[in-house]
Amino acid sequence: MDRTLNWGDPADAGTRYRTRDDDPAGGGNFVVVEDLDGGLIPLQYNPTTGKVETAVPVDTGSNDITTTGAVSAATLEAGERSVGSVAAVMTMTTNQTGIPSESATTVSYDTVESSDADVADADATNSKITLKKNGFWLIKARTTWQSDVGWSSADQAEIQLDIDGERRVDPNGLKISTTSQGTEVSGLFDVTNQPVDVTADVFQNSGVDQSLIGAATETRLECVHIG
Repeated sequence: MDRTLNWGDPADAGTRYRTRDDDPAGGGNFVVVEDLDGGLIPLQYNPTTGKVETAVPVDTGSNDITTTGAVSAATLEAGERSVGSVAAVMTMTTNQTGIPSESATTVSYDTVESSDADVADADATNSKITLKKNGFWLIKARTTWQSDVGWSSADQAEIQLDIDGERRVDPNGLKISTTSQGTEVSGLFDVTNQPVDVTADVFQNSGVDQSLIGAATETRLECVHIG
């Protein structure tokens, strides 16, 4: 029995294809399509393994792929996807001086580096970022204390995260020496009732007023919407 079907113009190598059984006598792979201009087999069924084999990428045209079985990571290729997007960033470019000892002081951000008004609103005037979407948020705050002879290695020097006025991250940071020192905190929060305001406070107990360094890389508040 003839198990081969040829397609295209026999005189034109660029249009010749065929469908066939690669072992007509014993029954082999069912070659759905074979390009005779080079011998490429883009698609065939292997009865031994029970699998459809492809030699080229499969383009589903944005249609869903549904399966009741497992998907092998070795055969699955996915494009790069972002699991989160930076919704708002505020920084401080001018030194914040006169930070008293033994009390929490709000960081005075003065520059909006980026802000997506549909997701989060960065308000440098009031030193806060308002989250406008529910879901998981990664919130990071960094600050750098200025060097001062009033520091000692036993002093607290920390930054704290507040969400809607509630202290949510309050690490016990300690000063190492009298030199400048950066500190950073972060947390993953599940926002279920937006909008909520995010602020950062600093605390120190050196016994004298201290200062924060104003620089975009040194004092910043960043909110990332994970989804």
